[in-house]
Formats: sequence, structure tokens, C-alpha cells
Amino acid sequence: MPPCESELFLRKRLKELRTIAKLTQAQVSELAGISYDYYQNIEQGKRTNVSIRLIEKLGNVYGLAIYELLSPVTPKIKVKTKSIPPPHYKKRR
Repeated sequence: MPPCESELFLRKRLKELRTIAKLTQAQVSELAGISYDYYQNIEQGKRTNVSIRLIEKLGNVYGLAIYELLSPVTPKIKVKTKSIPPPHYKKRR
């Protein structure tokens, strides 16, 4: 079944905000308190049935309420730079 319009919108909005904030998927997932794989699956459209609570957590990463995150107009974000974890790099052996 093809994705519905709201699923496509949420995927695009999350990627758009992450790009504006210059965050990695790993950083967003850590700030939201969810696993990296789970967040990656949401952004890639592999995970489509997300809860309101999760949408709220993702909005909180950018200092946005749910209605701002889902607004058709791109909101101004308020990421707290002190709370951004450094990107995780795998060490070569």
C-alpha cells in the first residue's frame, strides 16, 4: 500500500528540520530518547505508524509543539546546542 500524504509530510518535515539544525540521525534519535534504527526507519518511511507521544518527543528536539511540527509552514526551530550529543563514530581496529 502506498504511503499516505501525512506519512510523506512527516518524513519530509523531519529530514528538513534535521538538515536545518545540522544534526545527524543519531543525534536526533539521542535527543528524542529513541533508538537510532527506529528514527532512521521513520525518516526512511519504513516505520509509518508513529504515536502522538513520539511526534511530541521529536518536536521537543527542535523546541516545537506538535501543531508547529505538523504545520504546513516550516517553523523556526530552537535547538539547544548544549544538549546536542557529539556524533558517534566507529573506531577502526
